[in-house]
Amino acid sequence: MHDPPLDYDTFGKRFMDQYCAGCHSTQWPENHGNRNDSPLTVNFDTYAGVVEWAERAYIRTYETGDMPPGGGPTDQDLVRFNEWMQCEVFPDAGVEL
Repeated sequence: MHDPPLDYDTFGKRFMDQYCAGCHSTQWPENHGNRNDSPLTVNFDTYAGVVEWAERAYIRTYETGDMPPGGGPTDQDLVRFNEWMQCEVFPDAGVEL
């Protein structure tokens, strides 16, 4: 565990911007090529979006590893992602995995 704990400002925003928001962003309208067919309602450019889709983002990024499709996070970033999700995001989202 990190001390202080990882949060959106110290880890999550950078992670989501680097690996997720390139396609999952409110900045990309439906017909914008950057969405790469990602659903319009699944966006990770805000913490609220991360909380809303926490379980799905965790499963697809950490458990199955099929996101992002063009290459994923480093092993070290995945460990941090898991910690951040477990310690901050899941409690905020009311998710228990």
